[in-house]
Amino acid sequence: MSESIPLISFLVVVRNERGYIERCLNSMLNQTLSPDKYEILVVDGMSSDGSRDIVKRISEQHADRSIQLIDNPKRILSSGWNIGIMAARGEYVIRPDAHGDVPDDFLEKSLTAMNAHPEATAVGGVVDTKGDGFWGETIAAVISSRVGVGGSSFRVGGESGPAPTVVFGLYKRKELIDIGGFDEGIVLNQDNVCHARLTAAGKILYFDPSITSTYRCRNSLVGLWKQMFRRSQWLVLMFKHQREQAFSLRYFVPLLFVCGIVGLIALGFWQPLAWKALGVLLGIYALIGIVAGLQKKLRLPQVLAFPVVMFVLHCAYGLGEIIGFLRYPFYKPAMDLRSPLKPENRRATN
Repeated sequence: MSESIPLISFLVVVRNERGYIERCLNSMLNQTLSPDKYEILVVDGMSSDGSRDIVKRISEQHADRSIQLIDNPKRILSSGWNIGIMAARGEYVIRPDAHGDVPDDFLEKSLTAMNAHPEATAVGGVVDTKGDGFWGETIAAVISSRVGVGGSSFRVGGESGPAPTVVFGLYKRKELIDIGGFDEGIVLNQDNVCHARLTAAGKILYFDPSITSTYRCRNSLVGLWKQMFRRSQWLVLMFKHQREQAFSLRYFVPLLFVCGIVGLIALGFWQPLAWKALGVLLGIYALIGIVAGLQKKLRLPQVLAFPVVMFVLHCAYGLGEIIGFLRYPFYKPAMDLRSPLKPENRRATN
């Protein structure tokens, strides 16, 4: 590759990802870009499941490659990304998930998109969600469908162009530092706030469907419920961290869904017709799920399970949002953690 290609830093923030980290790192090591044009930084939240040993082993097996293992004492994603950003040597940083893996041309296509759109601060593409086993495959199908998650271009595809968010994106490192990095007061959804700040600062996030990667979803209904219940609480709480850009109202459709179910159940004690209406609505909901499952070409048992997964996802998300709104009046963000990478804040903590 040309000597003019700038150095790129892979940032992988992990904590107890023993089942995923080896596949993730191996996919990064096989890029079409010359090995001297990128480095891999694994920022570990003090894993206790053997993840660190796997990273060390891979690093020893590829001693000629630039692979670093860095500690993340705070053990949360945002602090890990900030640590990685400051440790990175690259002009660009790229943030795949430890639950994901990337094709051989991932870096090359990301860099091509960035060169084609120099006005962009970050570029990202489509994530192909995959799961293992009966429930994992069905969950993956729901998460990558419009009836499951709405019209997110990074999940269901779309036309190239500016977007409100990018996933597994390639970022201009300096511009992340300029906005202060990631807010370390947020446990989940940190990238939403970061992207909102970038957009509010006049920066452009660019979606290019030619860039592809893979995300490994949860493989059980319990795992899906826990993930969505926690994530949706922080979707609400993050409004106290970033108000400069309105987030899409589609995020709150699950809340309306849950409130509608609860309302009809309660109303049914006074007007039994409400229970019949609820039955009809849930029947239509199930039918929509079955049709979507058929479109995904799932096996018949998985098609029938598709509405069940939809229901778990939407209820978990909606209930989490309700809890988030109940917590909202009492939640006070840590203001000193909002922009830790700004020079004045770094000096204050040194």
